[in-house]
Amino acid sequence: MNLSRYLRATLNPPLLGTLILALSTAFLAYGETELEQISRSVLFDSYQRWFPRSRVSDPVVVVEIDEQSLAQLGQWPWPRSRLAGLVDEIARAGAAVIAIDALFVEPDRYSPSALALQLGLDPAATASLAATLPNSDEVFARTLRATPTIVAVAGVAESVATPRHANRVTPILQRGGNAFEHLSPYPVLLRNLPLIDDAASAHGAINVEPDAGVVRRVPTLVASTAGDLVPSLAIETLRVAAGRDSVRASIGAAGIHDVEVADLDIPTLPNGEWWLHFSRWEERPAFSAASVLRGTVAADTLRGRIVLIGYTALGLLDTITSPLGRMPGVEVHAEAIENALEGRLLSRARWMARLELGFLIVLGTISIWGVSRWRPMYAAAAFMAGVVALVSFGVYAFLALGWLIDVANPAALGGLVFMSVLGANLGEAQSQRWLLRQELAAEREVHARLQGELDAARRIQLGMLPNPVILAGDRRVDVVGRMMPARTVGGDLYDFFRLDRQRLFFLIGDVSGKGLPSALFMALAKAQFRGAAERVGGDPGATLTEVNKALAQDNPEMLFLTAFAGLLDLDSGELRWSNAGHESPYLLPREDRLDHPFDAVGPPLCVIDDFAYESRCAWLAERAALCLMTDGITEARNAAYELFGAPRVLAALTTLAPDSDSETIVDSVTDAVTDFVGACEQADDITLLCVRRAEPNSPKTG
Repeated sequence: MNLSRYLRATLNPPLLGTLILALSTAFLAYGETELEQISRSVLFDSYQRWFPRSRVSDPVVVVEIDEQSLAQLGQWPWPRSRLAGLVDEIARAGAAVIAIDALFVEPDRYSPSALALQLGLDPAATASLAATLPNSDEVFARTLRATPTIVAVAGVAESVATPRHANRVTPILQRGGNAFEHLSPYPVLLRNLPLIDDAASAHGAINVEPDAGVVRRVPTLVASTAGDLVPSLAIETLRVAAGRDSVRASIGAAGIHDVEVADLDIPTLPNGEWWLHFSRWEERPAFSAASVLRGTVAADTLRGRIVLIGYTALGLLDTITSPLGRMPGVEVHAEAIENALEGRLLSRARWMARLELGFLIVLGTISIWGVSRWRPMYAAAAFMAGVVALVSFGVYAFLALGWLIDVANPAALGGLVFMSVLGANLGEAQSQRWLLRQELAAEREVHARLQGELDAARRIQLGMLPNPVILAGDRRVDVVGRMMPARTVGGDLYDFFRLDRQRLFFLIGDVSGKGLPSALFMALAKAQFRGAAERVGGDPGATLTEVNKALAQDNPEMLFLTAFAGLLDLDSGELRWSNAGHESPYLLPREDRLDHPFDAVGPPLCVIDDFAYESRCAWLAERAALCLMTDGITEARNAAYELFGAPRVLAALTTLAPDSDSETIVDSVTDAVTDFVGACEQADDITLLCVRRAEPNSPKTG
């Protein structure tokens, strides 16, 4: 067995599909490859673009450090005293809490000491300047201390900052495990100046880690290798706004389950990250810091709301890429806070991966079962219906339940199974077609060879027919024979030959069946007739008896033969005849009417082995004709399955003139049969033999 046959025998379409489905299931369950993550992320991003979060309310307001503020108030960083004024204006407007998305890790460059250093003043001048001007960092700290504010903390590389622990840390109540075991700690948590850091109400981490350049999730907790653990800016803002003292984290063996803050239960990934459902950030209320400082912002627009202060100016380079496009970094924290407050919490639980495996198995089973049993079009329709149902479920789960169901990978891997099974099935069909073409080519070759042999047999069979030249110049008789096999060769026969100058022996026969077996039996019978007629002196009955004995001795196919044999005296017209079950000949004319008194005197040849056939005597008058034919004439059928029958034979012969020659008689009958049958296929061999006695002194007409 060669390789292709081995593969066809072992990797048939269902088996191949099952193997690929098993590999795809293992890939989806244990692979977690980059390609799989990318396809999942593209799907979830598509959900966000198709169905962005609808804005139910506006609990968060952003105060922007934008281009307008920089143009009116000067380049960043501003004096901390100006920031203190901004925070103070927001607090007087009645904001519930203020979160600042910025770090103040160095002294204000506008503080007296910094200005003295920049101006190169001596110590005495520096002391005088410090006594005259207020310390802007202290002003900012006093403002923070008087208002509910959250300042930023950022996880950074160790080479960037020096570790420093905060005096006040938000308690993280951990249930079921240790969150540190499931977080990726930063080497250092970068904090503000101690003066500012200690004055703030709380501290929130502003770290946002993009996933392949796109921010889809934000952390709930951020840790450092030194053991620090702080909530994110959004979590801490929610806690302070609700007036709670702590944050709760539920932890299991697989990781962090959820984080609870202000009676809000936020589902997380095992590493504590939190999926966000983004809205159109441009629709969120936002005010320029310059407008707030000038007092042009209505107080009721900030009253009772959470206010985030952050950069939106392009020059400050605080922008990220979300599934909806580019947006300022401060807007990510605003999205997180609104997700929690509005109850739009996306989740991707561990059991969803098992559900996705189930989807893959169902699609793969549909592919294997459908392609193996249905037409490719129906199988493709069933598979596409499964994919549409899967995608519809994924969209419904996202919109109604906030579930992030990955339908992209099951659909893609299911498509791989479908295409593999379909390809194998089509390949198998192509292989079968190739084999059939090979067999068809071989059969055509055999058929062509057989047809050539049959054509040769036809030529041989037609060459065995008597040549009318043997009667050339004899005016006493006119003989015409015609044979039309239903196939290439046939089982009918006719013959005529002289026994001597005065006597003419003729016969017609019909072998049972059609085709090559009948043709071979006919050839054998024809040879037997001529030899038997010469041995018995031409007596028709004795000839039939002899031939019957000879053919019955070797007839394994149990064929039989009807035959009519006659011996005509060309001078006197005496006709001796014998009929072995054949159609009776037609005698025309006889006393101006048609007649056929030549009924059978015995059964067909090879029916009774030792039957003795008798010869009978009749007279053939001058210009009279004897028309012999096989049953292919009377049993010819037209499109309505009607038989030609003896009445139509008589009708064709009745129209003839009394002195019609043998050629005219044969043409009249064959033309009538042809017109009757029309385009229908010839069902049986057709043979006619017409023996007409002419006047002794008349010219030869046939």
